[in-house]
Amino acid sequence: MKYTSLIFAIILSFQLSAQKTVNGRITKAGGGVLPGVKIEAKDAPMIFTLSDEYGNYKIEMPEEVTSLVFSFSGMATKTVKIKDFTAINVKLVPAHYKTFRYGAGLSFGTSRFTVINEISPNNIDTSKITLTPISLHADLFYRINKNFELQGVFEDGLNYTKYEADSVTISGDTIKVPKTTGVNRFSFSLLLNYHLKLDKTGNHSLFVGLGPQYQHFSFLNTNAVGARFQAGVNINNYGKTTKLYLAVDVANGNFNKNNMYVPGLPYNYFSSRFGVTFIF
Repeated sequence: MKYTSLIFAIILSFQLSAQKTVNGRITKAGGGVLPGVKIEAKDAPMIFTLSDEYGNYKIEMPEEVTSLVFSFSGMATKTVKIKDFTAINVKLVPAHYKTFRYGAGLSFGTSRFTVINEISPNNIDTSKITLTPISLHADLFYRINKNFELQGVFEDGLNYTKYEADSVTISGDTIKVPKTTGVNRFSFSLLLNYHLKLDKTGNHSLFVGLGPQYQHFSFLNTNAVGARFQAGVNINNYGKTTKLYLAVDVANGNFNKNNMYVPGLPYNYFSSRFGVTFIF
């Protein structure tokens, strides 16, 4: 009986000595701690723990484990060799962009139609119609590489239109128009964006984009083709991204002949707006 107890004590002592403990703290690039990070022994996924609300962790594992794996949603998984360390502090950075992403946004700004009325070869009259657009848009993103991406923007908005006069004179006929009205505008833009990183982690970047645009004004019964230019800052919040941007639209079109306000006339269109896009 004594021999059995001695053997059991030796085995137990060996098992305890074969364990090792590692602890540390997990932070995120850009500042702050990360609670809920999974820390597991490499090649032994049943041995794991989670960091606490302060980013601290403590894990016990067999001596033969040589590496720990740190993983968290939206962050790049990191593998760290243990070697002889008993304290390992880790900083996680955002995961690489997904190839396909989607988002939604809101914009606000000002727009203007410059209506061109060629009364005679030597007499050209121009009228200006100003708009205040409030638009919602849905966005699709395709990441080409770390610097370039394609962005499709489906935008629909209500434009509150202000005319500079109570009437518009066309070929000697005076047409009474309201001072304000609602103009629904739909547009589609296909942009090529270039990103310039502002820090090593890529959490913040500047971007510029340019591409063709099609737009339709249902109330004014007109279509136009033009281009959109945008620039802004990209903020990656560990899996989710926010874009703050300024966009400029330039287009050219013709009013439909059946339009009750300015029928059958060409125009130039210019719009500038600022907005925000949330990407998932």
